[in-house]
Amino acid sequence: MAVDQQDISAIQDIEREYVSNQIEQWYPTYAMFINLIQTKKKGEYKDINGRGAFIPGRMYQNAGAGMAAEGGLHPVASSNKYKRMQTTFKNYFISGRLTQATLLSQGKNVIGNVMPDNISADLATLAQLANEDVYQDGTGVKGIVDAATSTTNLVLKLPIGAEYMKPYGRYNIVTTGLVQRGTGQTYIVQPGIDHLDRSVTLDTAVATSGAGGAVAAGDLVVQENSAGLALSGLKLLLDNSTSVSLQGLSRLTYDRLRSIVFSNSGTPRPLSTALFDLARNTLMFPRSNGKEVMSEFSPFMWICNPAMKNAYEQLAQTAGANSYPLKRFDGKLQNLDLGYDVISYGGNKFMFDPHCPNTQMYYGDWNGIDYYEFDKWGFVNYTGKEYGMTFVNGFTNGGVGAMYDAQVYTLAFRGNIAVRDPGPFVRIDDLDPSGFANPFI
Repeated sequence: MAVDQQDISAIQDIEREYVSNQIEQWYPTYAMFINLIQTKKKGEYKDINGRGAFIPGRMYQNAGAGMAAEGGLHPVASSNKYKRMQTTFKNYFISGRLTQATLLSQGKNVIGNVMPDNISADLATLAQLANEDVYQDGTGVKGIVDAATSTTNLVLKLPIGAEYMKPYGRYNIVTTGLVQRGTGQTYIVQPGIDHLDRSVTLDTAVATSGAGGAVAAGDLVVQENSAGLALSGLKLLLDNSTSVSLQGLSRLTYDRLRSIVFSNSGTPRPLSTALFDLARNTLMFPRSNGKEVMSEFSPFMWICNPAMKNAYEQLAQTAGANSYPLKRFDGKLQNLDLGYDVISYGGNKFMFDPHCPNTQMYYGDWNGIDYYEFDKWGFVNYTGKEYGMTFVNGFTNGGVGAMYDAQVYTLAFRGNIAVRDPGPFVRIDDLDPSGFANPFI
């Protein structure tokens, strides 16, 4: 039975408090890394404002160390040298729309019947978007143009391909310098994405001219109006390039801001235990804070795509005739189990994240990655509508029009990930995922 507007207002007044309290419960755990850091690893800071947070980073050790003869001078006093790094908060939003008829028809059950399904689904979408960005470089890239044509068909490069493209998603195409191609074009992806051919169909042909120039191979596909506004991902934080700054400081000036990166000059190479050993043994050298980073107390962990999990499991088949895990017969029915229930290397476990690029692996002490937060997951407070929803305004700038018979809500979080000490991390690039797990078969 329908209820009047007074009842709807009463419902919505408690909706924000009720639903907001459930947001953490609905948080999708499959968005692995963003879930890990947002719920468990909050950065400690004192110097913060609405734009970002300042992070103290130790660049040099105390040089006041030395010896002295009996009765002689002590070493000249010095100190640890800190520099202030900065992370800028990134703003992630998702908006939902419900017709007034839906709200009225549900009556007081709108909280239990409508909002949980909508909010949990939207949280999953937003968390997936953020988790994709966690492994990128802050540009917000969702695809890289492989071949530019004047048609509506857009082919995207490996390794991402069209994996991050969403039907009805709204995108811009920008240069690697984040200049928008064409004259402000927004492209809407049509249903029927071809993942095997890495192609999408757009609602309009790609730009061949305009203020930003023609779309070219190597250009970035980004969410509409979002170029350069994504999370500072691991590809940016854990790098060794001296031409790319880290949180406002030069890696050329401060070499302790460089992580260990093992690349193969862009040529794919198979996963091997030699790469694992190289990563673990390299981190045994004192780095960054001047202490041995490897110890039995360090929570080191490997992070990789399921394709590399598949590749790692297959290493056992080539390691020797007796190494494949014919491991146990459990229960009265004597079930045969030829798989692994725990996967680790050198005692360090793996985390498998489908959004981690299938050509990369990461290794390190993940307590060193922090999430700095200004506004946690929740509803955006519309002015005068603190319950999280407001009517849809259909007026033009000239005041002509009316209100739509619908209401909208927006979920958001404002924060960013940062690293105090990127030294005890390894990134392995140029792995070959051919023949292993692939979501699009």
